[in-house]
Amino acid sequence: MGAAAAPIAAVSSIASIGMSFASSGMKMGAAGQIDTAAGIQEQGAGLQLEAAGIQREAIPLQLQAGEYQYESAQKNAEGEEMRAAGTSAEYDFKAKRAMEAAKFGRLQAGLTDVALREQLNVQLANIDAIRAGGNVDPTSPTGAAIAGNEAEKSDRVRMAAGVTSRAQIASDEAGAAYLRKVGEYALLTGKRGAEAIILGGKAALEGARAGAKGTEAQAKAMEATSVATRAQAAATRAQATATRAAAVSDIASGLGKITKGALGG
Repeated sequence: MGAAAAPIAAVSSIASIGMSFASSGMKMGAAGQIDTAAGIQEQGAGLQLEAAGIQREAIPLQLQAGEYQYESAQKNAEGEEMRAAGTSAEYDFKAKRAMEAAKFGRLQAGLTDVALREQLNVQLANIDAIRAGGNVDPTSPTGAAIAGNEAEKSDRVRMAAGVTSRAQIASDEAGAAYLRKVGEYALLTGKRGAEAIILGGKAALEGARAGAKGTEAQAKAMEATSVATRAQAAATRAQATATRAAAVSDIASGLGKITKGALGG
């Protein structure tokens, strides 16, 4: 019975030794795979850290872009105010010319009225002279009728000239008032436009600053993630080391069994 059991025990021992070596091989292979995973994790951590550095490099550019936008807005605002001032000055000049035209129109209307009255007096004097040369009674109804007719025609001409002059004067004064209003509106519009441009520039600058803060926060988050990934990689490598240690233990166990069998024990 004991002799028959000896071969079976030997076979069982050989199988156990083979299993130990097979287990150690599998563990070594697993340890290699774990090491590979740890290397990938470390590479990812390096890339995350590099990306954080790139983002930090972008922060000064963001701030600089915001400052450039604000400076550009200030210059554009100055240009808008200058343009508005020029437009206002142009309309003010036109308004002054219109007022001068109105003043000249009043003067011309007065001169026209005086000239027409003098012309009537000359005509009446000529009529009197002609009638006197013809020995016509100056108090006759015919003379009075002729003088009245001439006076009536002169009055109509004076009235028409006066209406025309007053209409032109009113038009010039209304034009001057309109031009002044347009000039004032242009100046006000330019000022409001400049203020809007400045506000836009300030908003761009604040946006750039906020963006820079966001980029800084993202960089810090990436750095933290990189640290966590490196820690995870270290844990993975520790796992690989433990797996290798287990594999070495299996090999030692197998060798021990072989030695034990060789010694007959």
